[in-house]
Amino acid sequence: SGFKPGLTVQFGKKEVSHIVLDSPTRIRVKTPAGPEGKVDVIVTSEDGKTYVLNDGFTYRSAATESAK
Repeated sequence: SGFKPGLTVQFGKKEVSHIVLDSPTRIRVKTPAGPEGKVDVIVTSEDGKTYVLNDGFTYRSAATESAK
């Protein structure tokens, strides 16, 4: 059980291109760019089982600074 090579991760409809499998219980990903708001995080195991964390990630707008 746990995370195994071959899994996929999506943030909303955007698939993650780089997944680091640290252990059977921990993965790291680089979040793909997305519009501001909440999205589901979807993990699909190597054997096709899908797990969804509804509204599991919130994109926020980048802070901007103005020069005076």
